[in-house]
Amino acid sequence: MRAVLATWSDITSLRSAEAALAASEHRWRYLFKSPSMGIFSGEGEAITDANPAFLSLLGYSPEDFSAGQINWRELTPPSSSGATPEL
Repeated sequence: MRAVLATWSDITSLRSAEAALAASEHRWRYLFKSPSMGIFSGEGEAITDANPAFLSLLGYSPEDFSAGQINWRELTPPSSSGATPEL
C-alpha cells in the first residue's frame, strides 16, 4: 500500500506583511540616520538609542552615549523636572 500526504498553505498574506515590515524598517533606518534631525528613544529616564544628529545637537559623542553618560533627567531643565517624555 502506498500513500501520499500533501499539505499546502497560502502564505501570500505572510509574504505581504514581511514586505511591508521590511519597507517600514528601511524608512525608519533612513530617517534615524538623518544628519539633520535629532531622534532618540528611551525608557523612563534612560535614553536607549540616539542618532548622531541628536548627540551632536546636545554636544555629546557616540562614546558618551555608549558609556551611558546621557539620561533624560540631565537633559531636562529643573523647571520641567516633573515632566517625562512621551516615548
